Amino acid sequence: MFRSANGELSEDQFALQFKAEAAGRDKAFDGIRNFCSEGELIIHGGKTYAFTNQWGPRTQKAMDQLIAAFPACAISYRQSE
Repeated sequence: MFRSANGELSEDQFALQFKAEAAGRDKAFDGIRNFCSEGELIIHGGKTYAFTNQWGPRTQKAMDQLIAAFPACAISYRQSE
């Protein structure tokens, strides 16, 4: 449900790293499938994380666990219209 990268990366740095990794595997990095814009990236413990926006049956539980684990971070979500 997450993509992660070492370091505290900006939106551009995050995308560049994953594009390079994907190119090495003859694949494309589709940033539109993750929350990886400024303000959406999660930086913790020397890593940068992007949460998937491709929700499935386990996603709501994962979000609820994040909210419970990091209450001071004001994480929230809502169903799209």
